[in-house]
Amino acid sequence: MSPPDDPVLLGPDADAEEVARKILLDQLTGQARSRAELATKAGADMLFIEAMEGEAQFEKVANSFDLPLLFNYTTSGQRTPLIPIEDLRRMRYAVIIMPTQSLLIATQAMQSFLTRLRAGDDARALSSEGMPWSEFNTFIGADEQMALSEKYGS
Repeated sequence: MSPPDDPVLLGPDADAEEVARKILLDQLTGQARSRAELATKAGADMLFIEAMEGEAQFEKVANSFDLPLLFNYTTSGQRTPLIPIEDLRRMRYAVIIMPTQSLLIATQAMQSFLTRLRAGDDARALSSEGMPWSEFNTFIGADEQMALSEKYGS
């Protein structure tokens, strides 16, 4: 592997594992940059660099390429820190996806509902929570599908 783009400065209290992680990350970022450059030359319409670890990297990637960028926004903050979406837009990230957030929110709501149902053993007390059935059908497009079925039904 080539040396990192940015040197890692070691202080007297440097954590060897953290230093090694930073060196590896710099090398992987360089590899990702190389792959992105190849993709750009091959005619890519958009670029996605996985698992960046800070606003400086977000900016560096955004300033390195003249293509729309995709940002995979995960709200766990485990690897990629949370940053305001408006900042990502300012950096020219054209597509910002949150593929798991709605699932996490829905799962937490289901868990809460089931916990309260089990504790109270009374579904009537919880019947006003959640989306009404007719609104749900509209949201998922069932009304449109039923109308098409009636129009073209067999």
